[in-house]
Amino acid sequence: MTLTQALLIDVHSMHSFSTSVEMHPKVLLSKGAQVALALEQQEKSLQFKNALDSAWTQINDTTKNIAIAHHKSVRHVQHNLYFGHMMHHMRCTKANAWNVFFWKKSMKMRIRLPTLVQDFCTEYQALTNNDKAALIEEFQKFKGTKSSEYWVNSHSKINDVMHTLKAVENKLNGLHCRTSTETILFATCSSTDVPMNGVAFATKGVQDFMGTVMGIGNQDFISKMEGYAIQGIKGATANHSHCISQIHIAIRNLINKKLCWPDNIPFSNLSTVSSAQPQLKMLLRKWESGTTYWKELTEEGYENLHTERNKQLETGEITEATHCSQSDKGKKHQKHPADATDSQEHCAAKQRSYKSSETVNSKDMGQEIDNTRQETNSSSPSAWTQTPIPSPSLATAFANLSNQDYQNLLTNLTASPLIPA
Repeated sequence: MTLTQALLIDVHSMHSFSTSVEMHPKVLLSKGAQVALALEQQEKSLQFKNALDSAWTQINDTTKNIAIAHHKSVRHVQHNLYFGHMMHHMRCTKANAWNVFFWKKSMKMRIRLPTLVQDFCTEYQALTNNDKAALIEEFQKFKGTKSSEYWVNSHSKINDVMHTLKAVENKLNGLHCRTSTETILFATCSSTDVPMNGVAFATKGVQDFMGTVMGIGNQDFISKMEGYAIQGIKGATANHSHCISQIHIAIRNLINKKLCWPDNIPFSNLSTVSSAQPQLKMLLRKWESGTTYWKELTEEGYENLHTERNKQLETGEITEATHCSQSDKGKKHQKHPADATDSQEHCAAKQRSYKSSETVNSKDMGQEIDNTRQETNSSSPSAWTQTPIPSPSLATAFANLSNQDYQNLLTNLTASPLIPA
């Protein structure tokens, strides 16, 4: 049963009144009509509330979007719109004792305001320069405790970039209209934190310049530009390495200075100590302040340290540092047995070989052979054992003999007696 049907039934069943008395009819609703009417009222009230909530949500979203797009605060946008969800809640329409009390005090103090201003001016003029400086210092300390922060996300960064570039494009278009200046603008992001696409802008006269003259499209150029910009992050690593190197040099120079170490002899390599910049700076500060220093050991102290180290090596607490074996150990200069035999024979032949001068005069050699022959004939066999002729000289003379001298030598050998061993 609907609400209309219930109302019609109640009207038809209503008692008839006298027409002489003009009274409004009183409608008595049945229980079914009352329930149906209450449900309909609740449904309409819920729809109205949902519509209001939806409207306030849209208003708040619109306010936030306007504030983000134009770099304004939400309160500033609400103040210019003269409405807003926050301002709606901030209104105080109900009077209470606290608000009325301050209203009464404000009415009384409004009369005393000129007198207070005059008294304050007199008090300010009575202050000395030191008092004013103390007041300013106190206010600076108070202001230092007040901090504000700005929350910047990738969405706000993208909006900032796009609005700025749009303003630049408008300025460049206006410049082109006034002075016929052609402009090409490329913009990209050098960080992976902001998901922004590259932007290309060109005035009408040079829109096709990159494709026709340079042989590269705008998107390809932006992609290469973005890759090169992101590649610049390596500069931070190089800068860090340079800082680490400078700290190494400072610590090394300080150590050399305190030890009176000679400049031409390097003391140690700090690259193996640490690669963290804070730790190296801490080490440098400790050396400069004297917290870290060199202690001179006596002979007894050195012996104690040496004994303790030997005990630690025996127990296995520490391991002795050794050089790593090379990767090509056992692979170089390997010889087979046959190659070794050939090498030994070659060395023996090389030791037995004799060296002679480049040119030898045959006449002088003939005269030398004749003199040797005469000495041999005139001497006894014992003289050969006492003053032997060096073998290299004989070999040289024999190698440079002519055919005639060779025949004479053979003839003399057959006629000469044998030398006893």
